[in-house]
Amino acid sequence: MVQRILVIIVCLVMLASPLHAEHPDPEGLLRLDIMSLLLKGDREAAILKITKFLADNPNHPQRGEFLARRGTLRVDSGDNSGGSEDLRSAIPLLDRAIAADPKNDSLIYIRARARQASNDRDGAMADFRRALELKPESGEYKLGLMLAEQGR
Repeated sequence: MVQRILVIIVCLVMLASPLHAEHPDPEGLLRLDIMSLLLKGDREAAILKITKFLADNPNHPQRGEFLARRGTLRVDSGDNSGGSEDLRSAIPLLDRAIAADPKNDSLIYIRARARQASNDRDGAMADFRRALELKPESGEYKLGLMLAEQGR
């Protein structure tokens, strides 16, 4: 049940990333593809899609975000070693992205999820709280904080 809720949360966060109708950005389209695959229950295909993006774009500025997404999906799939490696790699990249855009609640939430999956409960709770300060109406962020406080 908790895994299903987390997958839904990931999908909702992906939807929160803006898409521009006139000039859709490739990252936004990738988020939609991943969300579609997850909603169909095809987590492995979503992981493969992210893996291909990461391989094709080794220096992409949003690498940390997609590493964290893949890491979370891998951990949720039972691939703890691969997922943990992704999450460890993602956190410093997310740190830099957040330093450049400190009011980006979505990046802070993604780092919270990465920290949560890496068993950094205190860091996760701090990030969930920070994301909630920036977007207090977010149910996803409230749920994330509640689960982190419960140690889930």
